[in-house]
Amino acid sequence: MGKGSRNRQLHLQDKMDHPERYKEKKQAPKWLTPVISLVVVAAILIGVIASVITNSGIIKRTNVILESQTGKYDINQNMASFIAWQEIYYSAYTYWYYCSYGIYEDTEGITKSFSSADQYALTVAQLSLKENLRDCIDDIMDTLKIYIAVCDEAERNGEKLDKKDMEEVKAGIDELKTMQTSYGYASFDGFLKQAMGTGMKETDLKSALKLVTLYNKYTQKMQATYEKAVTPADLTAFRDENPDDYFKIDYLTFTAGNKELADELKACTTAEEFKALVMEHHLADNYKAAYNKYTTTEDAKEELATLSGKTDANNGTALTDALNAINAEAAKDFKKTDDYEGKTELKDWLFNTSRKQYNTEVLTTENGVYLVAFLSSAPVTTATTTVNARIKFYEFVDGDKHEGDDNFKANILEHITESKADEPKYPTVDYKKADAKAKDLQDQIKAATGEALTKLLKDNKAVDKTDITSSTSSTSTLPEAVIDEATASTVKTGDVLLTNEGSTYYVIYVSDVTDGKTDLSYVTVKGDLYYLIIDDLTASLEKVYPTEKNAAYDSDAKEGTFEAWISALKDKDAGVKSENSARKEGDTNYFEVKDTDDKVTGYNAYMVVNTPLYLDTDLVVKGGYLAFTKTTFAEDAKKALDTIKGKTDLELLNALSALDSTATVSTAIKLSDASAKDKNLSDWLFSEDRKANDVEVVTSKDGKSAYVAVFSEKAEQWASTAKTNYVTEKL
Repeated sequence: MGKGSRNRQLHLQDKMDHPERYKEKKQAPKWLTPVISLVVVAAILIGVIASVITNSGIIKRTNVILESQTGKYDINQNMASFIAWQEIYYSAYTYWYYCSYGIYEDTEGITKSFSSADQYALTVAQLSLKENLRDCIDDIMDTLKIYIAVCDEAERNGEKLDKKDMEEVKAGIDELKTMQTSYGYASFDGFLKQAMGTGMKETDLKSALKLVTLYNKYTQKMQATYEKAVTPADLTAFRDENPDDYFKIDYLTFTAGNKELADELKACTTAEEFKALVMEHHLADNYKAAYNKYTTTEDAKEELATLSGKTDANNGTALTDALNAINAEAAKDFKKTDDYEGKTELKDWLFNTSRKQYNTEVLTTENGVYLVAFLSSAPVTTATTTVNARIKFYEFVDGDKHEGDDNFKANILEHITESKADEPKYPTVDYKKADAKAKDLQDQIKAATGEALTKLLKDNKAVDKTDITSSTSSTSTLPEAVIDEATASTVKTGDVLLTNEGSTYYVIYVSDVTDGKTDLSYVTVKGDLYYLIIDDLTASLEKVYPTEKNAAYDSDAKEGTFEAWISALKDKDAGVKSENSARKEGDTNYFEVKDTDDKVTGYNAYMVVNTPLYLDTDLVVKGGYLAFTKTTFAEDAKKALDTIKGKTDLELLNALSALDSTATVSTAIKLSDASAKDKNLSDWLFSEDRKANDVEVVTSKDGKSAYVAVFSEKAEQWASTAKTNYVTEKL
């Protein structure tokens, strides 16, 4: 099995292991399942089979294009076209939902022009079958040969379609007829002609569905046979033949902006030292900006607000007076050729062609903030070389001290550093978080009356709003949390409410409730500067802070790359095993990051952690579960259980999937994933006395829902993956 094939299989394995990443968030209609469940064409072939064969002009649609050795499973052009059509339809249907729920990004906005997945899928299938795509004919023919060969083999071994299978084939055709009427076609032949091309007959559909049903049935049977026959020795040998898929290496990584920091990181000897160095540099580079964001910049914005709407038009002096009041510099001419000392933000704003007289703005630069008022009467053009303006510069400060606290910066950095410790010991400070400040203000407002209440609200910059209802739009600048809290049915005049959106809190004074409408005043409360800076720096640090990652061993890595370095072996002929790794815990290195012009833009630094080249030996479960959450969950789960018990192996897992498309079925359920769903569920799945084909209704820990749980086997993670890949290769 080539590496590319193995990687594709691992992608399929990931779909099974993490269905929530791939599963439609909205169930497909019931009619779709029997028609589309028989997916037989690889994704690479979507839209190709029918278009190549249909449009080739070489053969007639009813002519046999591939012959069966037993003579019973010949494929004609119509059958191939239908096989392609149903795969295109299914893929397009899924894609529409993935886009509508943001799983995929439809940059062209095509899916949005269709009101439903059905309409989109039918249109895509029709267009794809009519396109003249001819570049995958060899793959197409090889794929169809596989289905014929499998069916021939099934025939030789006495495997046939039984009554139940034929009922599924009939159901598939019946549901296509349901599609016909739902899409408004007067006749079935007319629907088939429009959807799949002239000459398509119901007999072709039946032949194709029978072929695919037998293929799936026999493949599933052989899969079960291979799974039962596989031995631990088979898996070990398979793993050692394909080490790239199973051996991993843990490491830390960080992208340094300069070689000096990269060299410092390379000199680290422990993971703790590596992380601490990253944090030290990040905080040193970002603290000043965070401090001035809430101090210097805010001061500039407050003074900018005093200029709002003011001009010197008609010989007035309102703007001049306001600029004088904030001690702005005298008006002067600025030239394009002036030296702006690297403050290109000021130059760009002054000479922007949208600039007009009396425009005002605050511009943030690396070391401070400019408040600027544009005074030239003539609008700026590309030919403008000189403009007149008044400015005020607010220089950024280091922020080591604040409001008499000589340890302000030191305490903040210590707080963030401690937050990464297993048992943090935070510095003792008098600053308050937003929730505490908001609670204090709420208590003050509750105790105030009359003029004292009015003054308290004014001093805290309360915003007044009237006639608020539950349908009031948050686009009116009124926060959604305030609307929800103030329009609750229990709210009455005089209430003082407290709510929040994340770390921002709102204290709401309800001045009147009449006829379902609420008048109110609300105060926005944020934490003291101390905690605002901590929140900002912590959030920015999370984006760069080294976290433990793992890389798969890469036998084909390009020399001189990280992959080659971390995958290096002491003896290439000795096989891949932990003791043969050239890397050891604490090893460091870095590699240049270059742009498209081959210019170095940074340095990716790495440190190996833990034992290199290890196998993932965490125990995982092959099985599944389906949740029932309605009030009748116990009864519903019991009924579902009765329909699947008695089945074994793959039949059991497939039966669980057939109950509901939201069921989780996987070859490698992790303990952490099951526990995240429910503790009782994970306890049952990972119980030591679990046996193959165990099924049970497991009531959730809170007693408000239940799971139909299925257990097939337990294995180490690497062995579970190897078994899936090994059986796939056998098939």
